[in-house]
Amino acid sequence: MFQENLRFLRFESQLLKSFPLVNDSRRLLPVLLPPNYSDRERYPTIWMLDGYLGTGRSLMSESGFLGESLGAQLTRLMQEDLIPHCIFVFPDPTTRFGGSQFIDSSVCGPFMRHIVEELIPFVDASFSTVAHKDGRVVCGHSSGGYGALMISMLKPGFFGYCIASAADSAFELSMANGFPTAAARIKKCGGEEAFLRYFFAQPRPEKCSKEDFLTLMTMAMGTCYSPDPARNGVWCQLPFDIESCTLIDDVWQQWLKHDPCRLVTRHTD
Repeated sequence: MFQENLRFLRFESQLLKSFPLVNDSRRLLPVLLPPNYSDRERYPTIWMLDGYLGTGRSLMSESGFLGESLGAQLTRLMQEDLIPHCIFVFPDPTTRFGGSQFIDSSVCGPFMRHIVEELIPFVDASFSTVAHKDGRVVCGHSSGGYGALMISMLKPGFFGYCIASAADSAFELSMANGFPTAAARIKKCGGEEAFLRYFFAQPRPEKCSKEDFLTLMTMAMGTCYSPDPARNGVWCQLPFDIESCTLIDDVWQQWLKHDPCRLVTRHTD
C-alpha cells in the first residue's frame, strides 16, 4: 500500500499572501517517499506538476476500478527496482480560477518563486534529499508540462532535468482555437463578470459543459498571461474582442511572450 509512504505536509507560503486569486496561502504538499526510506541515504526528488484544476494531491488518489493510481504505480516500480528510489513531490498550483500555470502573476501570485524559493528548501530540510539541481527532476503533463518547461527555462539553477508531456505551447493552436467558444459563452452571459457569476453559482461547477470549462480555462490563462489587478472580479484582459472574436494585438502579444515555442530558442545550453 503506497499510503504508508505518503506524507501530507502543510506549508504557509509568505509569497502567496495578499493576491486576489490565491484561494489559500496555506498549501497542502503531498510527498511520496520510497519504500524503506532511510535518513542515512540521499534521494533524488521528482517534482510532479499537476494539470489545470489539479491540486497535486489529486495525483495521489486511490486506485481506480480498472487500474493502479499513480502513487501505487510509483511505489510498485520502486519496490521492483524498475525505477530508482526517489522522493516524489506534488505541489498545489490552484487558484480561484483553477490554475496558475506555475508562473508568476500579479493577480495569481508568484507560483514559480513559491516553488523554487519556498518549497524546494522546505522539502530539502524535511527529507534526506540530493539537495542540488542534479538531484532534482521537474515534470508534468499539460499545464504541468508547461510549468516544467517554464521553470526549467526561467529558473535554470534549480532542476537538472525536465520532462514535459503535452505542454501548453504553440499558442496559436493550443489557445486561440478556444477563443470563439469563450467569446460566444461570455457574450451570451452578458460579459466576463456575468459569466463568472453564472459559472460559480452552479451547484456542481466541476460538472460543467465543455464550453463552460473552456471559457473558465481561457479566463484563467488570462490571469496568468495578461493579468490586470485593476479589473476587480475579472482580474485579466482577454486577448480577443467579445463581440467579434478578433484578436486584440497588444494583449495577444503578452500571451505570446509566455509561449514556450518562442522562449525555448533563448534558453538552450
